[in-house]
Amino acid sequence: MKYILKMMPNGMPGIIPDTSIYYWDVIYRTMDAPSFKDILSTVPEIMKYREQGMIRVLYIEPLKEPALTVCSPDAGSIRSLIGDRPRHVVSPDLGNAVIHYGENAKSTNLMLNRGVKCNGITYDILSGPIVITGSVDKSSVAELDEPSMIKAYEYFERPELFYYDRDHVKSVKCSQKAASVMRENNISIIS
Repeated sequence: MKYILKMMPNGMPGIIPDTSIYYWDVIYRTMDAPSFKDILSTVPEIMKYREQGMIRVLYIEPLKEPALTVCSPDAGSIRSLIGDRPRHVVSPDLGNAVIHYGENAKSTNLMLNRGVKCNGITYDILSGPIVITGSVDKSSVAELDEPSMIKAYEYFERPELFYYDRDHVKSVKCSQKAASVMRENNISIIS
């Protein structure tokens, strides 16, 4: 699979599959790797920042695949990625992963991003960009261990489209090509 090194909203480098690239993205270089697992510890641009005390996180925009990037282990860095005061939720399906989302994301009508599930049943739908980290306390966040990061990547790998089924909102995982069409037309829910 081909991966792209690009600039993330917090000014740090990020790695994203090339299927999630749009014409407005600034691309620094491309690299090939058999899987996300193989890229986790091998990108010098990411490893350089880890040596400076930053942590690896997954950054997920609506209708895109997760990107691997770095940030400082504080709430302010999470805010710079999601563009809002961070709130967080934990999904039992993801073990110790913490999902950060913007406090006002739903009320400002940002695009729906991913469903949060427990035993396969969606109990919340997050809007706008989200960030996945390890444990969190009042002032700092921790990096996910590699097995948990791979699990979170695979859990959120395919974008979700949302639709109404009677009185309930449900989701379906979609291809990156379908997600690209939906994103270009600013559609995240089908009624």
